Amino acid sequence: MDVDREPLALTSLPEEIILQILAISAVKDIYSVRCTCSRLHNITQQKILWITLLRDTVASYPVPRDLLIKGADDPEKVWRHYAGVARTWLRTRSQGPINMLRDHNASKEPLLGLELFLDQWLLIVKASTVEVWHTSLREVGTQSVSRRTAVLSFAESVRWTSYAAAVENEQSLVVVLTNGGQNVERNSEVFRVPLRIPMYNVRPTSSFLSVPNYPLQKTAQAVDPSARQIAFSRPGAVDLVRYPDASVTYVRYASISTEREDLEELWNGIVAIRFVREHVLIVRARSVQVYRNPLYDAAPPPNNRDHPEAPPCVQHFFPGHSFRQVSVSAVTPRPGEPAIYRVQLLANEVLQGLFLFEITLVFPAGARSTLPFLDVRLRGVYALSMNAASQTQSDRYSMKPRLAAFMRLAAPEMMQGQTADNRYQTVSARGFVSAFALGPQARRGIWVERRRGSTLREIFAWDWRKCMSVVVPSPYGGGQIAEERGGPVAAGNPFGAPVGQTRRGAGTGVMPNGGRGAAPNAGRGAVPIAGRGAMPMTNAGRGAAPNTGRGALPYSGRGLMVNDGRSPVPNVGMGGTPSVVERPRDMTGMGVYTRESYDLREDITHCTFSETEGYIYFGTRAGAVFMLTPAARIQPAR
Repeated sequence: MDVDREPLALTSLPEEIILQILAISAVKDIYSVRCTCSRLHNITQQKILWITLLRDTVASYPVPRDLLIKGADDPEKVWRHYAGVARTWLRTRSQGPINMLRDHNASKEPLLGLELFLDQWLLIVKASTVEVWHTSLREVGTQSVSRRTAVLSFAESVRWTSYAAAVENEQSLVVVLTNGGQNVERNSEVFRVPLRIPMYNVRPTSSFLSVPNYPLQKTAQAVDPSARQIAFSRPGAVDLVRYPDASVTYVRYASISTEREDLEELWNGIVAIRFVREHVLIVRARSVQVYRNPLYDAAPPPNNRDHPEAPPCVQHFFPGHSFRQVSVSAVTPRPGEPAIYRVQLLANEVLQGLFLFEITLVFPAGARSTLPFLDVRLRGVYALSMNAASQTQSDRYSMKPRLAAFMRLAAPEMMQGQTADNRYQTVSARGFVSAFALGPQARRGIWVERRRGSTLREIFAWDWRKCMSVVVPSPYGGGQIAEERGGPVAAGNPFGAPVGQTRRGAGTGVMPNGGRGAAPNAGRGAVPIAGRGAMPMTNAGRGAAPNTGRGALPYSGRGLMVNDGRSPVPNVGMGGTPSVVERPRDMTGMGVYTRESYDLREDITHCTFSETEGYIYFGTRAGAVFMLTPAARIQPAR
């Protein structure tokens, strides 16, 4: 039908058809249709239309995961709110930061940690005090301030050295603190802080559990209130504690030895720990490991501190890197596939920059005790030096997950296309990142950059839809890079889209390997892990092994292969479809706030943010904490 000669009368269509048309239209077109007549005005205000748009918003913007479950009285208002947050997230903050501790006689101790929970509860940890703030703004005089809800004050002999915290049933905050003071009993204390706005600002809270730090000083790494378990790290081991509840009255202890015989191993300290089902994900400076959680065993093996024996694990190395700080997103199962878990990792290499990894764990069906399949992929790079920039074009980032002890797995190679551009080569060494944070949904992030020879501290905001090129799977086995910002996306997957699922307005892009399919394995082959019972693999360390079923198989975009060459491993790539050979993308941050001072006490050492609301919080070396409100929002025409 020629729409120029026979224009379609939208008002003559049934209401159900109009709603379906509007549901796939741009929002600005919906507002234009609203202005035509009273019938269309009423149709565009129906809740079912905006609930459908909200469902699409969940796939595009970082909004609360329970938004659709709880429902909304005015879904259009909710959509406009989160769309406004998305528009202003990368804009320069027009208002100056709010000093949250100015009127509360805050101590000048340096910050130990700064973390935001449920997008509204801010945890401030110092050496001898712990504070919890409700960050919803209220008017006091001419200023908008937050409300402090709880303060934990301690004796001078108590000096907290590390902490871990998590929300329990959205009603309380469980905080684990390790004591490094000079007193005799240097125990780790566990506190429970109710998450409610009290009548009085200060409410004392006592610990409900003490964990001995003997024999070595421990570092609190993670706490899981749902399973009542805590993870501590110490040199060469991870200590696990399950604290009691109403049905269990005793404390259970277990340990995992992480020491392995490797004459060439460099320092590989533990920087983060997460609990994933019946397993423990350990992020180290140079590797990622997954162990079976001994707390789920009937009888955990006794600790042998003289000759610890490392249990089997799944392991992946970061070649040529040493990450001293990481920010980990929430560990979530893939929608509709409860056996596949994903977690994103933003790691900082002091001399090179930020690296965004995606970690996927595939648990075999019906085998609780079996170690999962591990897939680690580099998704983005924020390069601060020429070395980090140039390495993105080599096989340095080839992903080689490996299984330790008696398990052996040949991994896919994430190769760079031969015709990919060399945009990273333009980046030169310019400074370092002093603080950074990744959101729980890994949709947004922030970091603080300090440039060499400058007194500026600049806060950058990052958004996965607008600050990274998106790779589109191609039928040729390679991949297309959509150069248009905010290109094709997949619902619930911020790093790719299944074949055939694209967003409207996607660009054509280019092929990273010139359209010749999967890039050949030009890496260094699978390197065996030295340890007890480890058997060297065929052609290890001399390049890609031929497809003989005995060594590493060249990656052809069809997932992982077990080392016998006959048993396919479930594909852990994008959307369950054949993985694409893709290159790491450039993480382009937008400067939203600049702070200049010659005083080193003004250095920004900690930061956190609300991924759904757009508020940014940062702390200085002097112990001050500031809040940056979102930029002024311009509402769309109605």
